[in-house]
Order: sequence, then C-alpha cells, then structure tokens
Amino acid sequence: ALEQCRGKLFDLLLMDVQMPVMDGIEATKQIRLLPEYAKIPIIGVTAGNVLGEKEKCLDAGMNDFLPKPLRQNELLEMLKKHVGNGVQGKPENHAHPEMYLDMNILKEQMGGDDDFGKVFLNLVIKELFLAQENLKSGIKEKNTEYLKQILHKVRGTAGTAGLIKLVEQTDSWESRIEDNMDYTAMENEIIHEINTGLQLIKNLISKS
Repeated sequence: ALEQCRGKLFDLLLMDVQMPVMDGIEATKQIRLLPEYAKIPIIGVTAGNVLGEKEKCLDAGMNDFLPKPLRQNELLEMLKKHVGNGVQGKPENHAHPEMYLDMNILKEQMGGDDDFGKVFLNLVIKELFLAQENLKSGIKEKNTEYLKQILHKVRGTAGTAGLIKLVEQTDSWESRIEDNMDYTAMENEIIHEINTGLQLIKNLISKS
C-alpha cells in the first residue's frame, strides 16, 4: 500500500488492518507522512473483534472504520461521506507559488551552491515532517506551552526556507493560542500550510 501511494495519488484508501509484512496501522502512519496524503481519507477495514481496534485505527490517522464483511450499502455511504464529488482532499494546484514561497530568501540561504541547496531543502522537509508529528502530539495532549514551542520552531524553519505564508500563520497562532481552546482550526491551517510548503520544496528538488 505504501509503495503504491508513493507513485500515485488516490482519492480514498481502504486500509485492511490485518496485512502481512506491515499492518494497516503502521502503513497508515507512514502514508500520512507523505505530504500529498495528509488529507486523503483512509478507511480502516477489519473484523473488528479486537478490543480497542477502532480507536487504534483513528489514532493512527484513519478517518473512519468499516467492519468485515463489507456490505455494499455501508461502503457506498462511506464513499459518499468522504469522497463526495471525487475531488475532496486533493492537494491544491498553486498557480501563484510566490504567495507561499519567497525564492529570494531561499536562494540567499542556499548561496548558489547546488549541492548544499539539495542538502538544505531535504533538511527543511525533515523538519517540517517532524513538526507535523509534534504538532499532532501536542494537540492530542492539549499541551499549550509545548504547542507554542512547536509553532515558534516551525516559524523559524519556515522563515529560513522562505515559506512566508507558513511564517504568517505560525506567528498568528503563537500569539493567540491559549489553554482549553479548540485547536481544530489551528491544526487545519498549520498542517495545510506545512503540506503546501512540503509540496513546493519537493517540486524544487525534483527540478534540480
């Protein structure tokens, strides 16, 4: 499943939880690290006879859960719920990347050295992936101080890489975040901008 996702973008994934080699829980975690799959619906499919299995699926990053044996009407309802017209969840086609990425800042950081540039861009990708996981962890634990630290660090990474929209969002949320707030809007906005940054940086690497 993971190898298929690396080569192609699907509208929705049905993930068998009990798979050989790599189970569906671990496969989902790995797939969620692919920026283009951050918002693609993943539906867990299992016999469901293990206590807490549904919760494990959701914690791993799955959006929903279907028990075996699959029934046609339940599957159709699930597809309607998560895919709709077939375009939900696909990454945006950014017609104006300059709104998100300041190439002057990025070029200044890379100093005209192509080899260093590739190392630098891959380091940015690594830091942004890590930031996603840390952000989700902080939100799950409702740890406001930790989230402020993560947002501050992401802002630094984004500023160094010229990801101006991500700088703007992290700066805004760092000043607004408070205890007992609903983190949903913040999570959606920051994860979206991180994924946008990842997509733009990966595009630069593929062109170099």
